[in-house]
Amino acid sequence: MILRLGHAALRVLDLEAARTFYVDVLGFVEAYREKGRLYLRGVEEFDIWTLSLIQASTPGLEHFALRVDSEEDLDRLKALHKELNVPVRRVPAGAEPGQGEALRVRTPDGHPVEFYHQMEQIPVRDEKGRVRLPMRMSHLYKGIPPLRIDHVNLR
Repeated sequence: MILRLGHAALRVLDLEAARTFYVDVLGFVEAYREKGRLYLRGVEEFDIWTLSLIQASTPGLEHFALRVDSEEDLDRLKALHKELNVPVRRVPAGAEPGQGEALRVRTPDGHPVEFYHQMEQIPVRDEKGRVRLPMRMSHLYKGIPPLRIDHVNLR
């Protein structure tokens, strides 16, 4: 049912300072930005983004998201959480760039968790139709770039 960690969304006080750290120092790939938000990914990732930075008045975890095997898993998770009396909120497709419909809940200790299935992928073919896998481009980025997002630590 749950495949893997899909992405994390972090609130930051200073988006430009966070960009400098995550992109220029750590080496995340800047996928794109919109007002008050920056979307990044590791250099070996196929999802269009896996880390979002959100300008906010308080720092912290906005949510972390787990990718599920199928759209039907969202319905199963909704039913399971309702059975456990855990409030569930549907997130419409497109609320986060490239992502399909999602489901948000809170763990018993208050951590915001999202479940989703669909995420847009980066193109792997160039304009001439040649395959260009992201892991073959890591030499183009700064720092010792993170390969992929693979875990979160919660307290």
